[in-house]
Amino acid sequence: MLGSYNIAVRVDSKWSFFDPAGRYLPFGMLRWQEEGVPALLLDSTESHFETTTISPAEKSLLTRSMTGRLDPDGTLEGDVRIVFFGHSGAEEKEALDGLSPNEREDIVKTSVRARMKDAEISDIQFRNVADREQPIIESYHVRVPGYAQRIGKRLFFEPGYFQHGKPPLLSASTRVHPVYFPYPWVEDDKVTIEWPDGFELDNAEQPPREATAGTTIKHEMSIGAAGRTLRYTRHLSFGLDKRILFPVADYPYLKAALETIAKRDSHTIAVKETQEEKRQ
Repeated sequence: MLGSYNIAVRVDSKWSFFDPAGRYLPFGMLRWQEEGVPALLLDSTESHFETTTISPAEKSLLTRSMTGRLDPDGTLEGDVRIVFFGHSGAEEKEALDGLSPNEREDIVKTSVRARMKDAEISDIQFRNVADREQPIIESYHVRVPGYAQRIGKRLFFEPGYFQHGKPPLLSASTRVHPVYFPYPWVEDDKVTIEWPDGFELDNAEQPPREATAGTTIKHEMSIGAAGRTLRYTRHLSFGLDKRILFPVADYPYLKAALETIAKRDSHTIAVKETQEEKRQ
């Protein structure tokens, strides 16, 4: 019944757990399946159960950046960089380990096209896939026709590139079983988009800077502009209090919180053409 083994060390009357055989886990972290669960401590005189610790959300950080530009027809083109830490990094390395370069590239293309089916992805690169210590880094060049919707002289687009086209995390109106997330995590996004020459912001607004759901979820976002460049930042922390299990009774609260975040993530910005394009 005990399918995995770890090491427990008692320091100042407190037990700490370690997995020296974990291939891609940072020091002091267990596989997410082994965090926050009872562990049997075997002793020559008295054995007992202790609950393993859950790694804090900031340990599983996902940082993403996108620098791109919009064309007058609504095409977005730019460069993307993603860095995986903690549990997200271990999962990504395990998924890519043993695959050929083409197979790894297919995983990235499939992931992006699941949100934007017309996306054209090139120059895909990976770093530290097999490195036990360094975070895995992925980068690619992307071109997305029709990312912005052109209506008359205006272009409407979502600055949240990494959330664009994502389906709802929880779609069912009711729930029969509890909801369990693998681990707490943090997402940190930075997007810079240059809009076309001859356009300007059109009554740009943004949602409140911060939204929270108790002590569990915190969502922050900021939108600013300088010249023809829009700068968007987003910070999502889930499981700040290490809460990742939600009973059925809490499902409406959880679903409403995630829907609020999704609505903020899909915030749209408009830029308006201020001069006629020159025609030959």
